[in-house]
Amino acid sequence: MADYDVVMIGAGNNGLMVAAYLAKAGLNICVLEARDFLGGGVVTQEVTAPGFKHDIGATAAGWLDMNPIIRNDELGMVKRSGIRFLPPPDIQEVQIYPDDKAIIFYRDIDKTCASIEKISPKDADAFRRLYTMAAPLLEPVLRGSNMPPPPFGNYLTMMSGSPTGLELMRTTLMNGVDFISEWFSNDYVKIALTRWSATTRISPYESGTAGTVLFMVPFTMKYGMKPVEGGAGRFTEALADAIKAFGGTIRTNAPVKQIIVDNNQARGVILSDGEKIGARKCVVAGINVKTLFPDMVPGAQLPEGFVRWVQRLKPQRVQYYTIHMALHQAPVYKVGGDVNRGYQVHIAATTNYEDYLDGLTSMYRGNPRTGSPGILCSTLFDPTRAPAGKHTLWVNNQEPFYLKGGPQRWDEIKDHVTEGIIKTIRERTTNMGPENIIAQKTYTPLDFARWNPAWIEGDPSHIGGYLHQYMSNRPVPGWGGYKMPIERLYMCGPSTHPGTGLNAGARAPANIILKDLGIAFDKVI
Repeated sequence: MADYDVVMIGAGNNGLMVAAYLAKAGLNICVLEARDFLGGGVVTQEVTAPGFKHDIGATAAGWLDMNPIIRNDELGMVKRSGIRFLPPPDIQEVQIYPDDKAIIFYRDIDKTCASIEKISPKDADAFRRLYTMAAPLLEPVLRGSNMPPPPFGNYLTMMSGSPTGLELMRTTLMNGVDFISEWFSNDYVKIALTRWSATTRISPYESGTAGTVLFMVPFTMKYGMKPVEGGAGRFTEALADAIKAFGGTIRTNAPVKQIIVDNNQARGVILSDGEKIGARKCVVAGINVKTLFPDMVPGAQLPEGFVRWVQRLKPQRVQYYTIHMALHQAPVYKVGGDVNRGYQVHIAATTNYEDYLDGLTSMYRGNPRTGSPGILCSTLFDPTRAPAGKHTLWVNNQEPFYLKGGPQRWDEIKDHVTEGIIKTIRERTTNMGPENIIAQKTYTPLDFARWNPAWIEGDPSHIGGYLHQYMSNRPVPGWGGYKMPIERLYMCGPSTHPGTGLNAGARAPANIILKDLGIAFDKVI
């Protein structure tokens, strides 16, 4: 039996990140990945036509380049692999309506308010006031994403100590629809901001969804989303390079069947083919918590009620439905102007707010929704992703995994739904006819569940970002600090804080693990 200091289960971006820090600390680490490629949901592949690079899961980086992993090049990824984050586009997001009016969210607050003013002067003033109120709250939120979460009760207690904290606490507990309706009155504006709230893939009527709006308003203006040059998969490739440079081992096609538990301590793993791999110090799991417990730890002594907590975990309300396209030309929108230079463009199916909310509710109840896709043409800002003069398009829709009639229906209606989404795009553009499309590839929520076994029910978040599954409640209350109730067993990844996304959140569990092993994180970095 091969022995290592640490065995990492799963080579998603979080697992690779933890492994890289541990390897830099001098630990002999082995990363085991079930699939034949690395990166989890952060991969860039040619799935449409040769030379067209598509981000299959995560695509836009938010504050990743501000994280010390990149800012201070703690793992040497910038120097060694040349990973580069492109400047955030000035036109961050665009919301287009059926009458070809648009609201544009620039990185400039004055330009953004001027765009809103064309629709509603009153709401432009309200947006500026919301930005002024929310901006001071942004930095603590960003710092918190790189730290182990405090107990949720302590978090609420800390916020109750000041007027600003009380405002943040109230918003944290509110639903998006109520919060947006407090600030804004115009249907166009409310649709645009509710889309921000619903981007978490849970209903904007759910408690906690107001916080997304409170975060996105200042984040869009102060920082903005940005592309990784060459594709988001360059980040996970650079992490893999770092692990190897520090002497770590990475194995693909190595699915783990079971964790070896002895005296309620994790001592290694057993692969699906029966091979045993020992872990002298600890095992770290970057897989779905619902896969890990209880089936992968037979014989473990788990706290009373722990398994029931895991069994009651809820997925996101809806999942991603993604169409990748190889194009001759980038989309040209009928509304024209700055919209054609927008980084993320979203189409609304209606100009009536109540109808918009009804459409969301229908989708949450299991009905496909083809009229409100999001569109991102990365090659406008990163031409390295396609042959010269050509473009890639990432069309992202939200759709239910559990269709009425069951998730298997996706195999039957996939082509029809894709055609409906493309029809919506054609109605708002001048050049998205069949002659512009070189090739395309669609992933339904069911396809994603098949593509990545960690995405149970097609959920890249593993578990939904509901308030009761947030911060230290993730993966379950009482076990939000990355240590699991089996000694020498840790978790990282979307099942833990801060959840899904290209956010370098796994720096926090790496810090905890090294501390428990008696290694000072500051000396490692």
